[in-house]
Amino acid sequence: LGSEMCIRNRDCTQYEVIREVMKKSFRYKVSIDQEVEWDLFWADTGVTSEMLSRMKKFQKINHYPGMSCLARKNNLGKNLMRIRKEYKKDYNFFPPTWLLPYEWNEFKAQFTQKKVQNFYRQTRSSQSRKRNFSNSLMGINKSK
Repeated sequence: LGSEMCIRNRDCTQYEVIREVMKKSFRYKVSIDQEVEWDLFWADTGVTSEMLSRMKKFQKINHYPGMSCLARKNNLGKNLMRIRKEYKKDYNFFPPTWLLPYEWNEFKAQFTQKKVQNFYRQTRSSQSRKRNFSNSLMGINKSK
């Protein structure tokens, strides 16, 4: 593509800051044209495997199939706890994590064994703003 970098912005991202940064800070050409040869493909949501299979070696993308296993906090916690069971010494760098209400019994068993202040968050929203702290089971609503 020469010296000009091109960003293909599928369906126009809902975040104006993405377009601004790409244009002003990096001086990239931003296009929604499906025919343009692009360097970076920006999407607000995931992409198909077909899209990935058509990519050229120099092209980059900001999403890939299966990334929710790492990007969503509830999935990350679940997967980290799963791998910790296999590799206890190597995966002791994060606190115990439970997905409530699904793992309520495991959470309750740990909580009653020792009095520890636990951090937890609701899983209904991907960007939950409410943070809840408790050192008593009485302060935790297991039905949410």
